[in-house]
Amino acid sequence: MRLIDNWWYRRKEELKSLVGKDCPLFVYNEETLNDTLFDLLALDSIDALFYPVHANSHPRILRKVFELGGGFKCISPNELTRIIELFPEIEPRKILFMPDHASGEDFEYAFHHGAHVIVKNAQTLKTCQEIFQNKEISVWIDSAGEQGGNVESILKSLAQLKASISGSYIQAGAQFQPLYDQNRMQSFLAKASTHFPEVSTLILGNGMGVSVDHEAGIIDIPVTGGQLEGLKDMYPELKLWLEPGRHIVSHAGVLLVRVIETREYENIHYVRINMEMSPSIKDDLHGIHHKIVDLSRIDEEIPVLSRINGQEKTPGDTIGYVRGPAPVKKGDILLFTNMGACGPERRFDSEERSLGEHYLAARRICQVKI
Repeated sequence: MRLIDNWWYRRKEELKSLVGKDCPLFVYNEETLNDTLFDLLALDSIDALFYPVHANSHPRILRKVFELGGGFKCISPNELTRIIELFPEIEPRKILFMPDHASGEDFEYAFHHGAHVIVKNAQTLKTCQEIFQNKEISVWIDSAGEQGGNVESILKSLAQLKASISGSYIQAGAQFQPLYDQNRMQSFLAKASTHFPEVSTLILGNGMGVSVDHEAGIIDIPVTGGQLEGLKDMYPELKLWLEPGRHIVSHAGVLLVRVIETREYENIHYVRINMEMSPSIKDDLHGIHHKIVDLSRIDEEIPVLSRINGQEKTPGDTIGYVRGPAPVKKGDILLFTNMGACGPERRFDSEERSLGEHYLAARRICQVKI
């Protein structure tokens, strides 16, 4: 992607004007959210889209998803409560509840509100037998496993509870591999269907089935649409639900920080910035690639910086970025790209924010694609 094609380049003057007392500052671009959400929701191959709340729970981002017709995937009771409180009028089946850890009361709360519950293991069913009795659920299947891991034990528990399975949830494994190999996926689903012949819904989670331009950090809509169409052709009887993972929001956000010191050591230039850098900022986690741009010198010859991935230990607020002449000066504003899914930790019971946030309102509506 060319520099001038990035949304943050087109709105660079506005971004510069935002940097004052609120720096460091996360900025989320409504136009990018509009485009990404609209394009995904417009895919004929999917029957429902679910936004992962844990990726970024900023209330205006959640509101945008709701207004455009998307649903939500919640991985904790707090997230579920947040969505219900923000959108009391939401259709219950537009909520997926798939917690790693939850009490019986949490599952009861989810069922009471009509959320679609996804069970990850048999132990959950055993410890909450009365709550799951005669309920309709979906089951998580690990696509990296031979037969979906603990499928047999889940089936045995379901038989005792007289619960029914309406859907199966599969997700990309630890390497965050998207759904490129249709033959491999067809083989996997054929095995899964022997266990779950009554399943009517296939839920692709955590980016499964989504093609990503990792350099740009954006979802490739045409390729994604083609892959999902191929899957739909193989299983036309199944409803296809998509949870695209963190890339649905990552490109919509940037992080602005200020340079407070520069130095050089062994021909590598380092800068200190005015915040402690978490691993999600220092490293490319979750398959999301970050670039560093000197926003103060964005129109000069070297606006994009390259980080040094060496073994040297550096403080949490230091970046080793380039060999050769140093383009960065003290006082410059650096921009980290693809930070929409790496927002600050939030407390659901408080308005406190560990870092500043700004929601950049759209100047245009998303373009309708015929």
